[in-house]
Amino acid sequence: MPCPEEIAAMVAATAIALSKNLSATDTALLAAVFGQLSNTLVTLSTVKARFERQQEPPEIYP
Repeated sequence: MPCPEEIAAMVAATAIALSKNLSATDTALLAAVFGQLSNTLVTLSTVKARFERQQEPPEIYP
């Protein structure tokens, strides 16, 4: 079953393909590119969140 990012990529690719009269092959290529871009953005977001958590000063209890 495709993940939400893959579904969003396919929807975006299909919308562009319909507006530009692209072939099924071109639509699949767009979906693959959008899917990879989405995965990369998720990875960057995760790494950024982990980095920011490491930069926080430790809590000191009285």
